[in-house]
This record gives sequence, structure tokens and C-alpha cells, in this order.
Amino acid sequence: MYTFKKVLIFFMAMLFTTLPLTTNHIRKDNVEVQNLIAPQHSSLISNRYTQVEEDLRVAKNDYIDLDGYEMLGTIGNLSLYVLSDDLSFRLVNNKTGYLWGSNFNFDYLQEGSELADEGDLGANLLWQNRFDSPAVVNYYQKTNIREEYLFENNLSRKTFTKINETNKIGFKSKLTFHLSKVSFEMLVYIDEEGLHFEVPFDSITEGEVLLLAGIKLYPFFGAAKRNRIPGYTFVPDGIGALIRFDDKRNKEVYNKRFYGPDLGLNLTSSEEYLNLNTFGVVQGINQNAYLSVIKSGASHANLTVSPSQTGTDFNYTYVTYEYRKDYIQYLNQSKTSSIIQVQKNKNEFNIKQSYYFLNGADANYVGMANKYKELLINDERLIKTNHNDMPIHFDVLMSESKRAFIGRTVFSMTTVSELEEIVKRLNDENITNLNLTLKGWQSGGYSYTEPKYQSVESKIGGKNQLKEFVESNSNVYLEMDYFKVSTKGSNYQQGDVSQSIGRQLITDEENYFLRPDISLKKYESNLKKVKDLYDGIHLASTYYLYSDFATKKNREQQIEIIKEFMTKTDKTSVSRPFDYLLGASRITDLQLYSSQQNRFSDTVPFLAIVLSGYKDAFGRNSNFFANTSNELLRLVDYHVYPSFYITNESSYYLLNTSSENIYTSRYLDWEAEIIRQYNFVNNALKHVLNASIINREILKPGFVKVTYSNNVTIYINYSEHTYTDGDVEVSPVSYEVIS
Repeated sequence: MYTFKKVLIFFMAMLFTTLPLTTNHIRKDNVEVQNLIAPQHSSLISNRYTQVEEDLRVAKNDYIDLDGYEMLGTIGNLSLYVLSDDLSFRLVNNKTGYLWGSNFNFDYLQEGSELADEGDLGANLLWQNRFDSPAVVNYYQKTNIREEYLFENNLSRKTFTKINETNKIGFKSKLTFHLSKVSFEMLVYIDEEGLHFEVPFDSITEGEVLLLAGIKLYPFFGAAKRNRIPGYTFVPDGIGALIRFDDKRNKEVYNKRFYGPDLGLNLTSSEEYLNLNTFGVVQGINQNAYLSVIKSGASHANLTVSPSQTGTDFNYTYVTYEYRKDYIQYLNQSKTSSIIQVQKNKNEFNIKQSYYFLNGADANYVGMANKYKELLINDERLIKTNHNDMPIHFDVLMSESKRAFIGRTVFSMTTVSELEEIVKRLNDENITNLNLTLKGWQSGGYSYTEPKYQSVESKIGGKNQLKEFVESNSNVYLEMDYFKVSTKGSNYQQGDVSQSIGRQLITDEENYFLRPDISLKKYESNLKKVKDLYDGIHLASTYYLYSDFATKKNREQQIEIIKEFMTKTDKTSVSRPFDYLLGASRITDLQLYSSQQNRFSDTVPFLAIVLSGYKDAFGRNSNFFANTSNELLRLVDYHVYPSFYITNESSYYLLNTSSENIYTSRYLDWEAEIIRQYNFVNNALKHVLNASIINREILKPGFVKVTYSNNVTIYINYSEHTYTDGDVEVSPVSYEVIS
């Protein structure tokens, strides 16, 4: 397989190498044919795309009411009611009168009830007690994990104290679970913003034998029975995804950790991550919704979406906050012998989870995205853009290295002078708003040199040439990697590498993962030595978050260190960011899909909507698109800018290097296609460069209408059919801009 891959790369490289060096050599005929390729209808109605909203029934939740509930008070548009006997609560959105509940009634179980549906699973008394429990704890009995609901045992205890302050109304309770011996304080309250749950870490106690694993708070809040209420759960999986309420789709439970797997616990995943500390639920399309944001504890939290008919008759979504995990402890280097252990010390973090309620035209994933955007703006992580021309991004490989008889040989792929010529050629085509990420600018070339970035590789032109180039051009970012280093590298010590819970070096076999505290010191030191060489820094490998058991820093603590990187330069760039890095100056390699699990019904551009008009976001390198026309339409649809990976030399020279996966990159081979793709996207997005997406409607499968804050509308037609909307006609595989 490896040999075949090398042959394929060689063939592709030679194909482009033999083309004449003119702007007319690009595979124009192939490109034109490719542009006519529309997705199959079966693809357009799959979870790779957003679907038409067909179920527009008025939502009415007949499974909750206010009978017996005491009103605690009203703040803004919200009124909070509580039943102190079981700590269940009701929340009324006074704008619409819609009622949200932390649990539900069981009247539908009575014989002849109009609220019953054929095939209902029902619920015995045990399950009813579980549904009523305000919290659930998971705990370890040796290495076996157990679950305890508050009302499963009559000896469990709770207290109830009202909170009645000027800007805060709710209650506080101390919960004591009899079997697990776990106890903690929980706060539930409303304020001008919305509804909030809190659990202070210092309030948590446990027994001497059983160890706390996790806490769930009101897991059935916002539950909806089967298909009685039209709606969905939004999850921040990749670019964004929906799980609709129905009785037909795959009935597996969705469960995923925020910010990806913890490598420190030996966890891995090949899927897209949950990039943002949020999720949302819609009950009634364009009627009622909430957006939930985890303000503290997301790094140790799992999101679960349980569809109806998987144990219960209800669709419900909840978060589990993990304080401990079990793990595999290997007993020898060959990993042939191991035992299961449980994390000894609790992860230290406070829980704070907030709910923001939306209604009317905002009660959908677009409204959720714009609410999330509002929070980021208030937090000063998003600042409105001010472009005159559409930006485009280039990853530029400057130098690489390959094995030599002794050591390694460094060779240039793009010198500074050659890059200057590329920039000039682009400017001559009126492509002037360039964003550059320079890779391999450092001594020793691109591979095996991290985390040492102290001098410029002489074979690309040296320090003075690079300095002059940076001074003459804007948005030139030098790439540095302080998180992931090659196992074959030599610019670090073993003590710099993070350790897993089993005291092993954290690795993905080819790379080690550094301790962020050590990395930050190296970063500060290196920046002083190249302070006059950069306009900005692109931080690579920030798409990982791991506990380090050498320093006993959990993921929540690591986040605070990683955020420090953002303060060291005026301009910092990142790829595929988690929410705590959205304050970066720009974002590259933005994923355009979700994980496309079977349980998903739609892919939605949640993160792209959040960033639109407030952050430059670039997609993955267009060199490697499988279906160019579809991907370009997706850039237009999502308001994401194009990106390319370029070199001056042929990628043939990258064979037998760590960059041999780059099989086509020579600028002259791509120049005409770069210009074509830029113009294709620019002819749409130049009308909305600094505007935000305020609405996105799917008119027919593959036919999308996107409305912007500056009153411009862009229609995107992914399909093979000509579609119309009023007087607007959109040809297959194209778009129309209406202003």
C-alpha cells in the first residue's frame, strides 16, 4: 500500500512537472467538465446537506404543566416555577407563552389517554423516579461504573433554599446521594440573560470507597415525546449538524466529548470534534428554541443526544461532567499486559451551564449561531471585518529536508524571491488581499525542526530577504508548532513531552505532544529572536487538548495556558479552532462538513454563520478538492474564503519527505485555476464581505437562499435542475446574487 501511494504521488507530480510553464496550461477542459458535476439527489437529501423544513406544525408540549408549581419570580421575558418536593422546575417564555420543563407528566400512561402513541415504551415507577431526579451521579465501584438517580433511594436527601436577589431568582439545593455517598451544592436561577445551572467544585464531597465519576444536571430538561413536537437538537460536530425528532432515523444514542478526545487518557477519535462549548434544541421550527453554552467545565464534558424509543419515549439532550475516568495501565513496553485503573484525583473545575431562549424567526440553528456570535462579540473575541477586497489564503512551503548519507539535506521549494514573483503575478490579476502562511521558513526546513524557530533558512533567501518581504506585504504569518513534535526530531527533551495517566509519553506514534507550559516558554524565547521577521504567527496543532499527568494539569487548566499563546503577538492565526481560540486574528482550514453519522439528519454551517462578517475564515486547500464545483458552491453558501497550498517547485521533489502527501502544489500549474476559483467565489462574496448571515433557507433539496445583514441575498443551487424563487432563476450548479 505504501509503495502504491508513492507511485501515485510520483505520477501526479510528473504529470504537472511536464506541463509548459504558461498560464494556459491548466487542465481547463477537465475543470469545465468537473464544474458541471452536480451531486446525486440521494446525496442532496442526505446528512451531507441541510434539508428542507417540511414539518411546520405548531409546537405544543402537552406533557408538562404548572399544576402545583410555585412561581419564584420573573426577570425579563422569563418566569421560573419550582416544585420544591422534587426540585423540578418550569420556565415560561413570556414572549410566546411557551413552557419548558425539567421533567414531564406520565398521564399518557393511563389507559385510553389521547397523549399515548402506538408503540410507546412507557415507564415503570423506577423510571418515573429517574425522570423526576434533578441530578444523576456516576460513580466507580472498584473499576465498574454505576449510576444513581436522586430518587432511586428513599435515604437520599436534598435541601431547598430560595434565591431572591435583584438580578437573580431561583433556588439552591444540597443533594446527597445515599448509595454513592456523593454530595454537592447545585444552583438553579434565571437572570436577564437566561437560565443557569452551577455546581461549585469545592462543594463536592464523596465517601472513602466509591469514587465520583460524573454529574448530570436535569438530563430531561427540554425533552420532547417522540414525533409529537417537530424539532431537532443542534450539535457542534464539525461545521455543525442536526439530529431531528422522528421515529424513523437510526436510533443510536449520540455521545461525544467536547474538544475531542483526551490523549492524556489514551482516548482517540477519527471523527470531527465538538469544537464549540454549546448545543441547542428546537421545539417547533421557527417557534421555540434554546441555545445552551457551557461556560465552565466543557473540557471535561460529554454531550449526549438520546432519541425517542431508545429506552424512553422522549427525545432528550444532556451534558455529563466527568470528574474521573477509567483507563488502561500497561504493564510492559510491548503493551501485551495491562490492567484497568481509575483516575485517582478528581478533575478540578466548576460547572456553569447557561441557557438562552429564542423564539419566532430566531428559533432555529441560524438564530442559535447569531446568539452565540453575540456572546463572542460581547467577550471581544469577534470584531467586525473591514475589507475592500475578498481575501484568499495560501499555505506556502518554503523549504523541506530529506535523508542524506549523513544527516539531512535541506532544499528550497519556494524562495523569498520566487514568492515575491508569485505575489506580483496575483496582484496583476487584481488578487491583492493575500493571506500567507509560510511553512519551513526556519533553519533546517519544514520537518523535524519544531519547536525551534530562531533563524531563517539560508536556502530560501535568508533573514534580510524575509524581513524585506514581510515589511512589503500584509498578513504574512510564520508557522510555528509548539504542541506536536516529530519523534525523530531533536530540539526538545523527554521532560518537555506530556505524559498520559499511565505515565507514558503522549504520542500518535509519529509525533509527541509537548507540555503547554514548556511550549509557552519556548515560544516566548523564540519570538524575541525573530521579532522583526513576522507580521503574524500561525500556531499549528492547536486542534488537540490533553491532560498532562506529569504536571497534574487537567484540560480545563491547559486551556488557560493555551490562551496565553494568543496574547504574545498582535496577530495570531489558528486552524480548526476550539471556541477558546476564536479570538485569533484569522482561521484557516475551517471544516465544511460534520462527521456525517447515520443519526444526523443535516449538516449546517453553524460555525461559519458565527464567523460571518466578523472573522476571516478560510476553507481547506482547494488543491485537494474531490468535487471542485460542489466545494466552491459550499464556500459561497457558508461565506468561507478559498485557500491553496503552493510551492514554486514541483511537488515531485517532496517524494521521500514528510511532505510527500502534497502531490500537486506548483504555483504555475495552479495559477489559472486559482484565478478562476477566486473569481468564482469573489463574484458572490464581494457583495457581502463585511456582512453577517441572518437567515438561511432550504427551498428545495440543494437549493439554498442565504440572506445577509446588508439586504443582499445569495441563491446557491447545488443540483442538476434549474430552480426559481419568484422572479429569480438559478441554473444548475451555480449561484445568483440579488441586492
